[in-house]
Amino acid sequence: MLVGVGPRLLALGLARGRPALMAMALDLMVPPLAASVPLLGGLALADAAWWLWAGDPAPFIVACRRPAARRAAVLVAWWREGRRLIGAARAVRPRRSTSPPSLPMYLRLLGKRQVEWVRT
Repeated sequence: MLVGVGPRLLALGLARGRPALMAMALDLMVPPLAASVPLLGGLALADAAWWLWAGDPAPFIVACRRPAARRAAVLVAWWREGRRLIGAARAVRPRRSTSPPSLPMYLRLLGKRQVEWVRT
């Protein structure tokens, strides 16, 4: 879905000049928020390897700031939209990681089109 259908719809929307189709395609290409955790971890590992190999710590420093930026974005979204649904204590409470069991599902999102509901 992320790399299969989304880019084709985006190209179609650009070719036909349909902003609604382009918006839908861009929306389909955004990965789930929970999928960003293993992605950010993998990028941090790759950046650490780059630091060891090339001696340049800049990518690793940026990688260490990504989770903080992600958390800030979630808190801003909660502040704007979720305060009336979820209290502050529950919003900032640490949660257990659900990424490892869900990793195969997130990998399937990259290419295979999902046609049935999967409860996670």
